[in-house]
Amino acid sequence: MRDMFFTASASAFEVGSAPTDVELHTVCHDIVRRGRTISGMRYEVSVRRDGLTIATGGAGFSCTSPAAYRRLRDGRPTATGHVLPAPVDPADVGHSNPGHVVLAAPDEPGEPRWELRVDTGHAGFFDHPVDHVPGMALIEAARQAARAATGQPSALLLGLETEFTRYAELDVPCWIEARADDPDAAGDLRVQVTGTQQGQQVFTADLTLRRPVV
Repeated sequence: MRDMFFTASASAFEVGSAPTDVELHTVCHDIVRRGRTISGMRYEVSVRRDGLTIATGGAGFSCTSPAAYRRLRDGRPTATGHVLPAPVDPADVGHSNPGHVVLAAPDEPGEPRWELRVDTGHAGFFDHPVDHVPGMALIEAARQAARAATGQPSALLLGLETEFTRYAELDVPCWIEARADDPDAAGDLRVQVTGTQQGQQVFTADLTLRRPVV
């Protein structure tokens, strides 16, 4: 996965009293083929409810053959090799279950920098053995970091633009840092999040948060 983005209207998160149907309309482009297989492409998705578009998103990715992947990643571990650090207070990132928290409690309280908690036993993030931190775990780390940095644990994530620059290794600490800008004219909060390992950038994410209506 090279990059991913989405934007959503606040109404996308509203829950009514009756079931509803959600439609996904997907367009694939910039398709690269290697023989009979696809080696890369981009796709864009429109999310529609009751005929209205409530969110859009997309991503770009490339594929490698099993043999090429073994040459690229041969010998990389599928476990962290260290004890899972204690989490931040779940309430600070909008959770009630500490098992879903992916940010470790910082050494200096209040500092917007956390070690990534990599729990390879988490069924949502690690539904099969892998030799790196999945992108969805990094995106969740960005969301939690943005909420913690702004002091808005219940804020809605209305937009995200993220770029993955290298594999996030399991056996090396990954550090998540967040920088929040002042609210824009609509009151939305912009937050920039980065992840680094051994001084090298792993991913970046620009997020747009909206404070919940009280």
